[in-house]
Amino acid sequence: MKRQPNTTPDTGKPASGIFRRAIRQILSKPKEEIEEREATSQKETEAKKPLWKKKLAVLTVIALCCLPIHYASASPEERAQMCKTLILKKLVSDGWQLVQESQSLMVVERPLTGWGGPVVQALTTGAYGTKPIIRWSITLIPESDHYTQCSYLGTVNSQNAFGQMTSIPINNKKNLDYMRRLTQAATAELPARYKFVPK
Repeated sequence: MKRQPNTTPDTGKPASGIFRRAIRQILSKPKEEIEEREATSQKETEAKKPLWKKKLAVLTVIALCCLPIHYASASPEERAQMCKTLILKKLVSDGWQLVQESQSLMVVERPLTGWGGPVVQALTTGAYGTKPIIRWSITLIPESDHYTQCSYLGTVNSQNAFGQMTSIPINNKKNLDYMRRLTQAATAELPARYKFVPK
């Protein structure tokens, strides 16, 4: 039986001869050309790496841009709390002291100054009583994203030598206008999404 030589299907030439020629061709190439090809291949591989970093950076930016959308949504409760914070800030700057606070209520007070203090003390608690204190109780109830129900009650309080408390309601226009202007100025500083819109 005659043995046929191992040949390639395309050329019909022996495979071992082609392999040897390929090896000789590779070995015959200058060392500088081989090193240049290897350097080019390495640069192409390294150039692909930053692409993933860029994609990751873009995705991160998109995610961060989407996050504030959820927190920017308006809320009646948040508006009421922001109103309370702004009103309290203005009250403190006017010399009022916070003495009580809850979710919807804050109570502030300060001494009754001017000629009114001695007069009220003389008429209510006498010379041995405490100096009169003016007190405001402010209640804020959430209603909508653009409206918060705000009510305030003012009293002048003093205590006599026996510990009995006297409380006089504040109904004069001057004090009521003061509180109205203060609350309006505070709510005017709200963000645009919480600005007052008439019903």
